[in-house]
Amino acid sequence: MRRLAVVPCALAFVLAASACAPHRAPPERTLRLAFAERLNSLDPIYLSGANGSAIDALAFSFLLRPRPDGTLVPDIALAEPTLVNGGIARDGRTITYHLRRGVRWQDGAPLTSADVAFTIRALQSPRNTIGSRDPYDRIERVETPDVATVRVRVRTPDAAIVGLLLTPDTNAAILPSHLLARYASLDRVPFASMPVGSGPYRVTRWTRGASVRFEADRDYFAGTPHLPALELRYVPDTTTTLVQLRTGELDGVLGADPALFARYRELPDARVTNVPYTGATTLVFNMERAPLVSRTMRRALAMAVDAATLARQTYRGAVPASDASRGLFSYADDPAAPWPRFDAAAASRALDKLGWTRASSGVRRKDGRDLELRMAFSNASAAMGTAAVLLQEQFARAGIRLALQPYLATQFYATAADGGPLARGRFDIALVAYSADVDPDETWLVACRERAPSGFNWARYCNAEADALLRDASRTFGRLRRIAVVRRLERTVATDVPFLPLWQSREIDVVPRALAGFEPNGALPYAGAPRW
Repeated sequence: MRRLAVVPCALAFVLAASACAPHRAPPERTLRLAFAERLNSLDPIYLSGANGSAIDALAFSFLLRPRPDGTLVPDIALAEPTLVNGGIARDGRTITYHLRRGVRWQDGAPLTSADVAFTIRALQSPRNTIGSRDPYDRIERVETPDVATVRVRVRTPDAAIVGLLLTPDTNAAILPSHLLARYASLDRVPFASMPVGSGPYRVTRWTRGASVRFEADRDYFAGTPHLPALELRYVPDTTTTLVQLRTGELDGVLGADPALFARYRELPDARVTNVPYTGATTLVFNMERAPLVSRTMRRALAMAVDAATLARQTYRGAVPASDASRGLFSYADDPAAPWPRFDAAAASRALDKLGWTRASSGVRRKDGRDLELRMAFSNASAAMGTAAVLLQEQFARAGIRLALQPYLATQFYATAADGGPLARGRFDIALVAYSADVDPDETWLVACRERAPSGFNWARYCNAEADALLRDASRTFGRLRRIAVVRRLERTVATDVPFLPLWQSREIDVVPRALAGFEPNGALPYAGAPRW
């Protein structure tokens, strides 16, 4: 870990003035955190996953913020709209938000309902080539009766949209209309390089491919953050991150490589946390590729995977394979959903029945060709590379040749316009680390309309029954009743197995012990930064 000054009082880091220097302000310190994904933009609507969770939470604001348990707390909105308080109309189609007054952008302009309406329209506009328009394509119109009121009319009753609309879960934060409304498209505007936000920190420097520096906004509506500055440093290799933590070039890392968990715990003066969050490492089957159009084939491949052994060998106990589907279906997960379980004998019988029989080479053949599949994965962490090789070995034991295709994380998750293999369907199987929503709305993952390249349904899954259940879930208000519908959806998806959840994601955070106020938040790791 980074060594601070040898004087004991300097270890106070960003605490209030220390006891041995009661009349002096703490030194201006910068917390330097490793960041594994390369940034191509700082505009929230073009960010996703770890990029979005960091930039959005530090520099921007939202209507509401979710807690890990799925409950919502106000941010720019004064309260969560509900049926009880009248924020949601009885027909379930009109949602009204009342905004805080006095909130300002970092250039001094007031944040108003016009900014919220502009952001929603930007997310809907086909001129902006973003990864997904869900849930914003569910909105019929947005009205702004005054500067502090936003009225959203959705196409059909939608129980999930309050938890998704301009919250950190959906890759979007509120944008400044006074700076951006003049552009026909936001794809290539200066704002993406040096944004003006309304969050706790200002972006003061972006060195592309190297780092982003944030400094506390003294005028932040919720109070000046305690930490004067922090810097996200692009370090694509997790082994390099560990070395720089040891040498003091880095102070910490959020979302650290679980495979190195034991090594992080050896660092002096480091606090290491390990908590589950809504997300899962998943095998995605490209359902537009033969022979993966066959459900029997997909189930056979899934039964050939020993996820428990895979997790144990990859992460050495830091990540269990239990509750994998909970990482995607959140609090509505059905423990009895019929996800395929490891069964090598059953997998072999299913493949034989499909006509894929073992040749003398040990590889299965049918109609004169070997059963060879290509698996794409991100090599941003050592763990993904390890897991890919172990999967290759497991498939080989089942008579399947698996060719590995590693990509840089930025390339792997890129949009179709930027040549991303997931978005463009250039894979048979993909090893994907999904970041999911706390709200168990699975539209983004399994809806027909969200099939890539138009969304994050990278499996290209489309099932009329699943779509009907998604609609039922959106029209069902009340947590318990909605859980029952989502569980029916999960059972349908688990039967079709367009993807196989392997293990629930774990948030491994490494921070200095002297950093006060830090609490791990697997759902939104940077959400607590103003209190650090």
